[in-house]
Amino acid sequence: MVGDSQRSNLAAARAFYAAGSAATDEERRRFFASDFVWHVPGDTDLSGDYSQDAYFTDMPARMQPLEEWQIAVESLAANQEIVVSVCRIQGRRLGRALDTTGGHVLRFDHDARIVEAWGWCADQEEVDAFFASAPAR
Repeated sequence: MVGDSQRSNLAAARAFYAAGSAATDEERRRFFASDFVWHVPGDTDLSGDYSQDAYFTDMPARMQPLEEWQIAVESLAANQEIVVSVCRIQGRRLGRALDTTGGHVLRFDHDARIVEAWGWCADQEEVDAFFASAPAR
């Protein structure tokens, strides 16, 4: 049986992914609690924890230059406060291509806003190579 909080959190996760990168920072802020933290795994300059404004400024800046970045949700699962997504992640950056399975673990508050999130991927080494600094010339 799916409870009200599961339904609310699944709806919020679907809306978050549907907004995608096309949404403005102000439009995307509505999905987050004021004190949220986003955890990025791996071993690159992108890896680390991003709180509040840093998620909207520092994290996107560290991802650049991106020629392409697409996240297609394949499935979502939820309990009372967690939604786990499985996604196909594709990108192009600095002559490198990325095509992998990954997603997020999203923890929601009682208002169905993201309080904490963890990224994950099937092949972290592939993602680390994709986001590695530009090769020396």
